[in-house]
Parts: sequence; C-alpha cells; structure tokens
Amino acid sequence: MAEIDLSTKRARWPVLAGVLAVVVFFIVLVLALSWSNQGRMALVYEGGHVYVERGAFFPWGARPYEPSPAFAPLPVAEERVALLELGECASLVACEGRFYRSLIGLTAALLAEAKAEDVAMARHLIVRAQLFPSITLEERAPLEDLSGGVHYVEALVLLGDAQEKLHGALRKLERARIAGYGEPAALEALIEVTRRQLAALESARGRFHALTDTAAEVLAPL
Repeated sequence: MAEIDLSTKRARWPVLAGVLAVVVFFIVLVLALSWSNQGRMALVYEGGHVYVERGAFFPWGARPYEPSPAFAPLPVAEERVALLELGECASLVACEGRFYRSLIGLTAALLAEAKAEDVAMARHLIVRAQLFPSITLEERAPLEDLSGGVHYVEALVLLGDAQEKLHGALRKLERARIAGYGEPAALEALIEVTRRQLAALESARGRFHALTDTAAEVLAPL
C-alpha cells in the first residue's frame, strides 16, 4: 500500500491560500473600481450633443445618463460650446445645475442675436430648463426674463414683416397710379398713409437696434 506524503500536501496549502487571496483581492479591487467609476458623473459635449454622462459599472467606460426628459441629450452647435458648463460633477444635483445654467446661457445668446430662426429653439430651451426638478424658485427667476426676450424678438420679427409688406403695398399703389387706375385723390391718400407708416417704422429702426443691444447686455450675465 502506497504511503501518502503528508508533508507534500501540507506544502500545497499555503500556495493555494495565496492564490485564493490574490483572486479575492483582485475581485474586491475590480468591484471597488467599478463602484467608484459608476459614481463618476459629468456634463460632456460629444457628437454635437451635450448630456450628462455617468460611469458604467466597470472599472472603465461611461454612458449617457437620462433619469428624466430634462436630461435628454441636447444638440448644440460647436461654436456655442463655450457657453456650456462642462466638467465633472460631485452629484446628480450638481450636474443638473450645470445643465440648467448651460441652457440659460444658450437661450440668452440666441435671444441676444434677435434672429427669427432662433426663436423656436429659444422657446424650446426655456421649456427644457423648467423640467429640472432640483432647481429652486430663485434659480428659475432668469426664465421670466428669457420668456420676455422671446416675445420681444417675436415682436421685432413681426414689425420687420409689416415693414416689408408696407414696402410691397407702396410699390403696387405707385404702379396703379402710373397705370391710371382708380380715383386719383383716394389713391394719393393711400400712398401718403403708407409712406407715413413706413417712415414711422424706419425712424424707429435705430431705437429697435438700441433696444436689442440693451437686451443683449441684460441677458448676457444670465
């Protein structure tokens, strides 16, 4: 009957224990790094969109974090990236604040340019900004000014359209006069009224631009 070498078996136990300790240590290290990475959050700009990024449950990697519609990735032109408060966040509330202030800055910049094509986006950004749950009433105060800015830009656009239509009406009235159509006195009266309305709008153009510059100065700090 073969003899069992107990000394050899005893010699293997420390080796097995060492290997097991290394494996356990490696597992604990991976889990610790995964928990740490999962807690990392940041407001980032990538692929033409700004969004909140959260670390994945791995020692590396991240993914967009969208706990509510307010955090949905938002398309932003590259030339406006400087208006965003990008960077690491200590918590979701901190990222929410960064995202909110970024929307305020983007809206203010759009309204300061007073362009008709930017009004819809400005209104959309204001609605998005109202969705953040952790923003206090005091922090929401700029939204009222921005909403007023939307109405102001829309008014300027309407006045521009009215001025363009008056120019068109004046040209048609003058052509009707040249063609000898209609009663001359009534036609002259219409032409005179149209010219006066155009003159009033054109004289106010400088004031409109001055108001636009003032609005830009007021909205810029927001």
